[in-house]
Amino acid sequence: MRMTRLFLIATGIVLSLWAADGGTAPAAAQTGQPVKLTLTNTAGQKVNIYVANADGSSPRFVGAMAVGARNVLPAQAGQMIIFSLDRTPFQRVVTTTAAAQNIRIALAANDAELPPAIAPSPQGTNQAAAAANGFVWQFAKTQDGPPGASLVYGLPETDAVQLFATCRQDRPNVTIILGSDVASAAAGSALQLNIRGQSFQKQYRASAEVPASGEGLTGFIFDVALNDPLWNAFAAESSVSYGLKQLRDRLPLAGSSLPLSKFISSCSSLATGVVATAPSAAPKTANKAAAKSCVTLNGKRSKQGGRKISVVIVNQTKEYRALYWIDPKGNSVSMGALNAGDSMPMNTFDGHIFEFTDGPGNCIEKMTAAAVASEMNITVPSPGFGPE
Repeated sequence: MRMTRLFLIATGIVLSLWAADGGTAPAAAQTGQPVKLTLTNTAGQKVNIYVANADGSSPRFVGAMAVGARNVLPAQAGQMIIFSLDRTPFQRVVTTTAAAQNIRIALAANDAELPPAIAPSPQGTNQAAAAANGFVWQFAKTQDGPPGASLVYGLPETDAVQLFATCRQDRPNVTIILGSDVASAAAGSALQLNIRGQSFQKQYRASAEVPASGEGLTGFIFDVALNDPLWNAFAAESSVSYGLKQLRDRLPLAGSSLPLSKFISSCSSLATGVVATAPSAAPKTANKAAAKSCVTLNGKRSKQGGRKISVVIVNQTKEYRALYWIDPKGNSVSMGALNAGDSMPMNTFDGHIFEFTDGPGNCIEKMTAAAVASEMNITVPSPGFGPE
């Protein structure tokens, strides 16, 4: 089996990994002695890997491992390595002083407490496959400073990001940072960035983005006009590759259509000084079906101990839906998103509760996964809660 070295896109990740245990991250008694860990993922799902910091602060994200992968992770003796599924830890290992150590990543017997996992699509690449590692496309409007908007491909509510694009009313172009291993380049040094898709290829003048603190997104930073063909490529391609002479990095574009459309529309309005007028808000009780399931299951949590099942979640509405799993402690865990007509195969457990929201996060529908049903159909239209 081919061994690969874990690739770090972003550092300094701050997650509430320890909230599930009701405590804070313990400090790792690191000795500074370098060790080499050989990790084998036998958990049956894609696993995220974190390292506990010596100062007791929140764990640091260092990479992810695919099912069945065998990777090498450089570490230090005395470090605590944490393995998680969607920010829920299931295994912790403290490294020893041995120069080479083998670690088998595996789920415990009570894995029904863990999050659902997006299953491979029997018909090929799933429309929502971008969410398989927790990364999703997200649009937001700037809340402070000059009016602006952002487009992000990353893990929601964390610093684990591969693309970060921003536009502002006082700037003519969009600024994009694409995550890549450019740490060997001096911060601000000029780079020739190549981006390529099946029907797109272009070179951009970029600079090396290397945060002085060592935390944050490292990669290529460059400006793009709103009429640049890159945006059409993002809308038409399933993915693009990018890098210097060798295009080592790949940016998945599944699930980007709605956030991208909102981003371009918002940036265009800022550039022209025209603010789009949103339709007037309909009463939140306008859709009784939406209110019924959201109210009936309000406060309910996923049950533990149910048997493992496979379902297909189908968005039968003509609208975007964000998916959340309500864990056994009542927390909402992002599972990605579905555009109109999209579907997502899911490995989950009988008694797990899912919430489906519109773009701004309003609850539209809730469902409980059951062993007797092979599909969960999203059918309730949005009642219209006003501007996003």
